[in-house]
Amino acid sequence: MAVSSPAYPAEDALRDQHEVVGMIARGDDVDDVLRQIALLAERRSGRGATVNIMAFDAATNSLNSSGGQPSLPDAFLDAVRGLTPGEGVGSCGTAAFRLEKVFTSDVMGDPLWVGLDDFM
Repeated sequence: MAVSSPAYPAEDALRDQHEVVGMIARGDDVDDVLRQIALLAERRSGRGATVNIMAFDAATNSLNSSGGQPSLPDAFLDAVRGLTPGEGVGSCGTAAFRLEKVFTSDVMGDPLWVGLDDFM
């Protein structure tokens, strides 16, 4: 079910949901689907949010970025690609380690990002 707010009307949410489901049904490349999901989430936030969707590769025990971070600089993505998940390894590394969702509203002030200054 699509969730709506005054800044993100239900008809827009439903249209976006149909777009992503259509991409999956057509067999579009997973990186393209993730990129679209990230773009829609950024647009939906209405607050200048930047979305990063990373995948955990169990074979290499590392995080991989693909299409799910359209607004982040390549230098950042290159720096975090291949990180080993763990507690306090940024938002994505911590989420993969805990096996739960992790949201960060301010990476500069979030304790999960302490010591990761080289990535910002």
